[in-house]
Amino acid sequence: MSAAFAPGTAAPSGGAERAAAARQTPAAAGRPSAQADTARLLAEGRKALAAGDVPKAVELADRILAQAPGVRDAAALKIDALASARDWETALTAYETFAAAIGKEDGLLLRPIARAVLAEIAAFDGGLATPALERLACGGDQEARRTLLEADRGQAPLQRRTLDRVVARARLGDQGALAALTAAAESGSRGGRLAAFQALRELPAPGLDDLVGRALRDEDPSIRLAAVELARVKRLKGARDQLRALLDDRVFLLRIQAAAALLAIGDTAGHALLTSALASEFADARLAAARGLAAGNDRSWMPVARALLDNRDGLFRLQAAALLLTAERPAALRVLREGVADPNPTVRLEAARILASEAEPDLALLRPLLRDLSPWVRLEAAAALQGPAVACAS
Repeated sequence: MSAAFAPGTAAPSGGAERAAAARQTPAAAGRPSAQADTARLLAEGRKALAAGDVPKAVELADRILAQAPGVRDAAALKIDALASARDWETALTAYETFAAAIGKEDGLLLRPIARAVLAEIAAFDGGLATPALERLACGGDQEARRTLLEADRGQAPLQRRTLDRVVARARLGDQGALAALTAAAESGSRGGRLAAFQALRELPAPGLDDLVGRALRDEDPSIRLAAVELARVKRLKGARDQLRALLDDRVFLLRIQAAAALLAIGDTAGHALLTSALASEFADARLAAARGLAAGNDRSWMPVARALLDNRDGLFRLQAAALLLTAERPAALRVLREGVADPNPTVRLEAARILASEAEPDLALLRPLLRDLSPWVRLEAAAALQGPAVACAS
């Protein structure tokens, strides 16, 4: 339809305009308007998709997009159809074409693509099947939820599955799995205990003071460090005395982390240690001190974190960027942009995790990671892009 006849505009005036209108009227009267034609094709396409005819739905969407690449409903129809057939790569290409046409990202259109990526990982990557199912379940996928919660009913989780399954069940609110996870943090293999402590940081698990208190006195420094991190994240005031005792630990990094945990619960006993550690010769110590101070009102950490943005170690750069995302976002995003393109998959995964942790993730940075060669990176990006978790404990 000519812009001159758009709703809300004045009718043509003048001889030339009236003549042009007269010439256009018979043709316009003899065919449906573009809007009506689009609506008809969309209705047919949705009907085809509901009947499971993916090729027809895609063909009808393409007929619209060939004339008007920026029609969102047509792009949504095509993406939904392709994603329902697990052809997420073609769906992602369709999304990218649409995003280029309108000049911006559209998070809602990315969600079915992200879910299709997770479904593919769950189906074909045995090592990541449980984490992929967990993320699908957190996104509201009831079939994935049933797979995780019902398949093992009546059996002790730690006796027949990996810790991943226990973590997934606990995150979905299974109290038995949460109890098993807490028990795993108490005893068992060193690796299992460390993984359990890490998982508990992300779960609503009350009554951890005694468990953490014992772990803070463990002979293994890695267990002590894991317990310190849990105390810091959960702000366990009941661990105050043990954390103060760790300010004299033989492991320097552990002393810094204990000071950070104390500051998180409002105890300034380790504040001087944190500020002095900002000048440490070791980058990991400077980073830990900056992270600890960032939780309070002291801003002496910011120049240190800013300098770490150019550290040789890609992970240190990214962790410094995570601290500065709010205060100095352009500089932090520059580092994250470099991180998602890094040849090291470990660095790309860390970048994806940091981006995924934001309340409103940067879609333009996360989206290319859906095609990453590393399934872990694809998993993290897809989990963030499928939308907010609606069915998981947090």
